Amino acid sequence: MLKLMALFPQPTQAGQLNNFVRNATISDDADRYSGRVDWTATGSDNVFARYSYSTRARHIPGNFGGIADGTASSSGGLQSLKAFGVSLGYNHVISARMVNEFRAGVGRDNSFAQQDPFGLNKASDYVPGIPVNPAIDGGVPRTTFAGFNTFIGSPDFLPKFQKTLQYQFSDSVSLNIGRHSIKFGAELRAPLHVHLSEQRAENQACLAAHQATPTQVLDQAGVGRQLYLPHVGFNRQVGIFSDHHITPAGDLVGPDSWSAKKDSWLPTEADKTHVRSLMRPVYEPGKIAGWIAPPSNGINGQPFEYEYVHLP
Repeated sequence: MLKLMALFPQPTQAGQLNNFVRNATISDDADRYSGRVDWTATGSDNVFARYSYSTRARHIPGNFGGIADGTASSSGGLQSLKAFGVSLGYNHVISARMVNEFRAGVGRDNSFAQQDPFGLNKASDYVPGIPVNPAIDGGVPRTTFAGFNTFIGSPDFLPKFQKTLQYQFSDSVSLNIGRHSIKFGAELRAPLHVHLSEQRAENQACLAAHQATPTQVLDQAGVGRQLYLPHVGFNRQVGIFSDHHITPAGDLVGPDSWSAKKDSWLPTEADKTHVRSLMRPVYEPGKIAGWIAPPSNGINGQPFEYEYVHLP
């Protein structure tokens, strides 16, 4: 325990609470490249191809840094975000009043995030009994202390990765009749392939308890709502979609329409306040907060209510 406590830096201010301030350096480097080629085959036919690539490296240190870490959110830590997109277009003038437009594209996102001290040590160096796993080792497990609203360690949702791949095809015909313009067509999006690794412990626990994923449990219970992934461009802050407002269904809308409807798609401040009100801490030994699941057993096989530390 003394070895674990030694990870805490010395106070920078007087008092027992809120006595540590750290101005850590945050880095956020992004690069974006794009190119386009146009070819006019005939007076009625032209083709274009566009390629976009973006890469972003972010480093958001935890509250304490080093092995103690203190990363409080999945938006922290060391992050690598890469994306590319390829678009092909073919325009054909059928007549003076009619034009056919065909588009095909593919988009790929590849992101990875890890805790700040990833790979620097084994968790068992500070908490004996934790299995060694080089895929996730680094820092110590998130550790809280009764009576203190703080923690050391790294969250259990890091490292994580997410990879998405989607194809899209569209074909439309525009017809001009006097002062009127009519456009009709069709659009096809190939199934979105997603490889996601986040909150793996909860997914594994659900599989162990119910032999089904969380989505399958809802389906088996006859719940009317279905979990699904939104369009790959929805609410993107980086990559080829970051400059556009795209709905969960994949529709491109303007800023006014986005502002009017975003609260029905994303958590509002009222939603976040309500969730925070439910997350009440519990400090009594042997009990656990109602918004998280208790562990099956304690460290080294000890019962959950075992007192590891006796504070004076």
